[in-house]
Amino acid sequence: MKKKELAVQLLSEVEKLFPEATTELVNWRDDFQFLVAVILSAQTTDIQVNKITPELFRKYPDAKKLASAKIEDLEYTLGG
Repeated sequence: MKKKELAVQLLSEVEKLFPEATTELVNWRDDFQFLVAVILSAQTTDIQVNKITPELFRKYPDAKKLASAKIEDLEYTLGG
């Protein structure tokens, strides 16, 4: 089974197990931004992630912009 087929199958099973699943993360526009928000929420609260993601995604709306960011700029944006 190819990776994509496996991913689709796994997602289908998760959706069956949790049909009413929701998230407290509110500031994201696409899959990339949602992934970033989820990764950040593993390190802090969803409330805190919701506070910093509007500015983060304004400055770095996509993977290319985020990848080209200076660490110091990201730390400042994230409040570090």
